[in-house]
Amino acid sequence: MDWLETVTERLSTLGVGRALRQSSGQVYLFGSRARGAATRRSDLDLLVLWETDLPHLERIGRVLWALRDLPVVVEPVVLTPEEFQDRRELPFLRGVMKEARLLYERGETAA
Repeated sequence: MDWLETVTERLSTLGVGRALRQSSGQVYLFGSRARGAATRRSDLDLLVLWETDLPHLERIGRVLWALRDLPVVVEPVVLTPEEFQDRRELPFLRGVMKEARLLYERGETAA
């Protein structure tokens, strides 16, 4: 199993995945790995859209915990769908969505 399969499996079997399945959750890969330009030192950039009432830092912590033993550094951006809608026109998020690759949506692996 490669690291990408591990990401989707972990998100689907751990607490983050259960929460995503019960909400309108989505996980996108972006950055050098989405562009196919990754090196062995590249991190794993994820945009996680997760319907939750958890504080922002706790959301990030749960994603990091679920993926803690991957052989790559994980850099998650975790937003609620509402936060994403409010911020989607920001240059950072516009750039993310231009190159994003959907990995996971509502309990389904999209990759």
